[in-house]
Amino acid sequence: MHRTAGGTTEACINAFKNGRKNKKGGIDHYGTHFIVGKDGIITQTANLSKITWHCAGWNSKSVGIEVVGFAIDKNGKPTLGLKGQNPVSGWENLTEVQAKSVACLVKALLNYYNLDKSKIDCHEHLAPKEAGEGQIVYNAIKDYL
Repeated sequence: MHRTAGGTTEACINAFKNGRKNKKGGIDHYGTHFIVGKDGIITQTANLSKITWHCAGWNSKSVGIEVVGFAIDKNGKPTLGLKGQNPVSGWENLTEVQAKSVACLVKALLNYYNLDKSKIDCHEHLAPKEAGEGQIVYNAIKDYL
Protein backbone atom coordinates (compact mmCIF):
# COMPACT_ATOMS: atom_id res chain seq x y z
CA MET A 1 0.00 0.00 0.00
CA HIS A 2 1.21 3.44 -0.81
CA ARG A 3 0.07 6.96 -1.67
CA THR A 4 -0.25 8.78 -4.96
CA ALA A 5 1.79 11.81 -5.89
CA GLY A 6 -1.41 13.74 -6.53
CA GLY A 7 -4.88 14.42 -5.32
CA THR A 8 -7.23 12.60 -7.71
CA THR A 9 -7.81 9.16 -9.17
CA GLU A 10 -7.74 10.69 -12.66
CA ALA A 11 -4.29 12.21 -12.05
CA CYS A 12 -3.03 8.83 -10.89
CA ILE A 13 -4.43 7.04 -13.95
CA ASN A 14 -2.84 9.67 -16.22
CA ALA A 15 0.50 9.21 -14.47
CA PHE A 16 0.25 5.46 -15.04
CA LYS A 17 -0.52 6.02 -18.73
CA ASN A 18 2.16 8.65 -19.35
CA GLY A 19 4.94 7.50 -17.04
CA ARG A 20 7.60 9.90 -15.88
CA LYS A 21 10.96 11.00 -17.22
CA ASN A 22 13.97 9.25 -15.78
CA LYS A 23 17.53 10.53 -15.35
CA LYS A 24 18.55 9.07 -18.72
CA GLY A 25 15.86 11.03 -20.57
CA GLY A 26 13.63 8.00 -21.10
CA ILE A 27 10.22 7.23 -19.64
CA ASP A 28 9.63 4.97 -16.64
CA HIS A 29 6.22 3.32 -16.59
CA TYR A 30 4.69 2.19 -13.35
CA GLY A 31 1.32 1.23 -11.98
CA THR A 32 -0.66 -0.69 -9.40
CA HIS A 33 -3.52 -3.14 -9.54
CA PHE A 34 -5.91 -0.81 -7.71
CA ILE A 35 -6.41 2.88 -7.00
CA VAL A 36 -8.67 3.96 -4.13
CA GLY A 37 -9.98 7.52 -4.49
CA LYS A 38 -10.83 9.95 -1.72
CA ASP A 39 -14.48 9.21 -2.50
CA GLY A 40 -13.89 5.53 -1.69
CA ILE A 41 -14.30 4.36 -5.27
CA ILE A 42 -11.97 1.48 -6.08
CA THR A 43 -10.60 1.43 -9.63
CA GLN A 44 -8.92 -1.74 -10.84
CA THR A 45 -6.18 -0.82 -13.31
CA ALA A 46 -4.68 -4.25 -13.95
CA ASN A 47 -5.72 -7.88 -13.80
CA LEU A 48 -4.39 -9.63 -10.70
CA SER A 49 -2.55 -12.08 -12.96
CA LYS A 50 -0.48 -9.21 -14.41
CA ILE A 51 2.71 -7.79 -12.93
CA THR A 52 2.51 -4.07 -12.22
CA TRP A 53 5.53 -1.88 -11.49
CA HIS A 54 4.91 -0.42 -8.05
CA CYS A 55 7.43 -1.81 -5.55
CA ALA A 56 10.98 -2.64 -6.65
CA GLY A 57 11.86 -6.25 -5.95
CA TRP A 58 8.28 -7.16 -5.08
CA ASN A 59 6.33 -6.49 -8.28
CA SER A 60 5.96 -10.15 -9.26
CA LYS A 61 4.80 -11.26 -5.82
CA SER A 62 2.55 -8.49 -4.59
CA VAL A 63 -0.68 -6.65 -5.31
CA GLY A 64 -0.26 -2.89 -5.60
CA ILE A 65 -2.82 -0.59 -4.00
CA GLU A 66 -2.42 3.13 -4.65
CA VAL A 67 -4.36 5.32 -2.20
CA VAL A 68 -5.08 8.83 -3.47
CA GLY A 69 -3.61 11.52 -1.25
CA PHE A 70 -0.97 14.21 -1.22
CA ALA A 71 2.32 14.29 0.60
CA ILE A 72 2.58 17.17 3.07
CA ASP A 73 5.61 19.48 2.98
CA LYS A 74 7.43 21.00 5.95
CA ASN A 75 5.00 23.95 5.90
CA GLY A 76 1.95 21.69 6.18
CA LYS A 77 0.93 22.21 2.55
CA PRO A 78 0.08 19.51 -0.01
CA THR A 79 2.97 18.69 -2.34
CA LEU A 80 3.65 16.14 -5.04
CA GLY A 81 6.34 14.69 -2.82
CA LEU A 82 8.51 13.54 -5.69
CA LYS A 83 11.60 12.01 -4.14
CA GLY A 84 14.40 14.52 -3.76
CA GLN A 85 12.37 17.44 -5.14
CA ASN A 86 10.01 18.37 -2.33
CA PRO A 87 10.93 17.32 1.22
CA VAL A 88 8.01 15.42 2.72
CA SER A 89 7.10 15.76 6.39
CA GLY A 90 3.94 13.65 6.34
CA TRP A 91 0.91 12.48 4.39
CA GLU A 92 -2.65 13.62 3.96
CA ASN A 93 -5.06 11.60 6.12
CA LEU A 94 -7.39 9.17 4.40
CA THR A 95 -11.07 10.07 4.27
CA GLU A 96 -13.28 7.76 6.33
CA VAL A 97 -14.94 6.31 3.24
CA GLN A 98 -11.51 5.82 1.65
CA ALA A 99 -10.20 3.95 4.71
CA LYS A 100 -13.26 1.70 4.74
CA SER A 101 -12.89 0.97 1.02
CA VAL A 102 -9.19 0.14 1.33
CA ALA A 103 -9.96 -2.16 4.27
CA CYS A 104 -12.73 -3.88 2.29
CA LEU A 105 -10.38 -4.37 -0.66
CA VAL A 106 -7.57 -5.69 1.53
CA LYS A 107 -9.94 -8.14 3.27
CA ALA A 108 -11.19 -9.37 -0.11
CA LEU A 109 -7.62 -9.87 -1.34
CA LEU A 110 -6.59 -11.68 1.85
CA ASN A 111 -9.58 -13.99 1.39
CA TYR A 112 -8.89 -14.49 -2.34
CA TYR A 113 -5.26 -15.45 -1.72
CA ASN A 114 -5.99 -17.27 1.57
CA LEU A 115 -3.60 -15.05 3.54
CA ASP A 116 -3.71 -13.54 7.01
CA LYS A 117 -3.15 -9.94 8.09
CA SER A 118 0.55 -10.56 8.68
CA LYS A 119 0.98 -10.47 4.89
CA ILE A 120 -0.16 -6.84 4.63
CA ASP A 121 2.81 -4.59 3.95
CA CYS A 122 3.50 -0.93 3.39
CA HIS A 123 5.68 0.25 0.51
CA GLU A 124 8.36 1.69 2.74
CA HIS A 125 8.79 -1.64 4.58
CA LEU A 126 9.56 -3.49 1.34
CA ALA A 127 11.25 -0.92 -0.88
CA PRO A 128 12.17 2.30 0.93
CA LYS A 129 10.70 5.37 -0.70
CA GLU A 130 9.08 8.05 1.44
CA ALA A 131 8.80 7.44 5.19
CA GLY A 132 5.28 6.75 6.43
CA GLU A 133 3.74 6.61 2.97
CA GLY A 134 2.08 3.25 3.46
CA GLN A 135 2.01 3.22 7.24
CA ILE A 136 -0.55 6.03 7.35
CA VAL A 137 -2.79 3.86 5.17
CA TYR A 138 -2.37 0.81 7.39
CA ASN A 139 -3.03 2.87 10.53
CA ALA A 140 -6.26 4.19 8.97
CA ILE A 141 -7.58 0.73 7.99
CA LYS A 142 -6.40 -1.57 10.79
CA ASP A 143 -9.53 -1.13 12.93
CA TYR A 144 -11.71 -2.10 9.94
CA LEU A 145 -9.82 -5.33 9.20
